[in-house]
Amino acid sequence: MLNDARFALEKFKENPIDVDFRHLVVLCCVLIRTVGDALKKENEEDKINLKKQNDYYKKVISSDNLYTNFIKSSRDSIIHEYIARIEWESNTDLEKNHSMEYLMKEGIFKGNDFRELVGQSIEFWEKHLTLIENI
Repeated sequence: MLNDARFALEKFKENPIDVDFRHLVVLCCVLIRTVGDALKKENEEDKINLKKQNDYYKKVISSDNLYTNFIKSSRDSIIHEYIARIEWESNTDLEKNHSMEYLMKEGIFKGNDFRELVGQSIEFWEKHLTLIENI
């Protein structure tokens, strides 16, 4: 899932707009949230590790600002309301260099670039997956 999220994030380099933009946003948000769901299912048979993992998830992951206010909330708003709360804007400088901005429109991450938040979310899961493996 994280590799797929990286691939989707990489596609933003093509400066997507309209339908392509919406599809990538949905894909990124669903993938970075699904890591947590898959993590919970992975150890269902191993009751000892499942308990440790669930405790860690509740205490550390669920209380993390990035998880609560971006990973979970972005996916929930897309899945339940089909609202991304992200806007895109095309910019061209004096040298005619073109770039796109994909900024969060509201919440504590208002003004932050969606791509950076997705990248931070991938790093977030990599870090926590490693920590969980060592519990």
